[in-house]
Amino acid sequence: NNFLRSNGQFIALLGVDNLVVVGTDDAILVINKERVEEVKKIVEYLKDNKEDLL
Repeated sequence: NNFLRSNGQFIALLGVDNLVVVGTDDAILVINKERVEEVKKIVEYLKDNKEDLL
């Protein structure tokens, strides 16, 4: 019951459960499905501190 999305790089999951994994050209996000709403906090942090990554 994991969700995995990648833009081409190889990502392997072994022995984990209930995760959302999203890989882009310059970052990988790994988060528990139950906390996916908290991605908003990461976006806000990036807007304030690392806008070049958005």
